[in-house]
Amino acid sequence: MHLELPTTVAEVVLDREPLATVDAPHVAETGAMAKRDLRAGEQLDCIGGFTVYGLVDTAAGAAGLLPVGLSAYATVTRDIPVDEPIPLDAVRFDEGEPIVDLWHEMHGIV
Repeated sequence: MHLELPTTVAEVVLDREPLATVDAPHVAETGAMAKRDLRAGEQLDCIGGFTVYGLVDTAAGAAGLLPVGLSAYATVTRDIPVDEPIPLDAVRFDEGEPIVDLWHEMHGIV
């Protein structure tokens, strides 16, 4: 165990101190890319799986793309060729998943 781990845990749990703070808007996103040809109706898997990989881009450049962290909660609604970015409008989310609900809330999506 790393020697600073107990101190870090104590700061977070006991002192309610954050591990990090964000002073400015985020500048990068990791968008999901097709690891192979994907077919409409196919459930995507997670990072390290067989359907997607992540590509870091600027926040502006990744706008409208499926965040790779949400890929495990998405189904492709149209065919996506290998190595192409997966647009948000090409997936259907598993609604009711807490992470999906939080992402929608964070982005003001109803």
